[in-house]
Amino acid sequence: MSEKSESQATKVQQEHKAREKRIQDAIALRQPDRVPIMIFDDYFSLSLGGVSPGEAFYDPERAAHTFLEQVQQFNWDSVSL
Repeated sequence: MSEKSESQATKVQQEHKAREKRIQDAIALRQPDRVPIMIFDDYFSLSLGGVSPGEAFYDPERAAHTFLEQVQQFNWDSVSL
C-alpha cells in the first residue's frame, strides 16, 4: 500500500470515528461537536440523482451508485439502508 493510500485510509477512519462519536454523543444527550446529519429517505437521494422509484426498482445497481454519490456529496453522518 502506498503512503498516499495509507494516508487516505487513515483520514477515512478518523472521519468515521468522528461521525460515530457525534452520533453517540447526541444519543447520550451530550453536546456533540455539531448536530449529526442523518437521512432516512432513500428516494430523496435518488430523485436528486435523477433516478425515479421505478428505475431504482428495475436497476438496483444504478440506484445504489446514485445513492452513494449523494451520500458522498452531502457528507451525511448516517444513512438508513
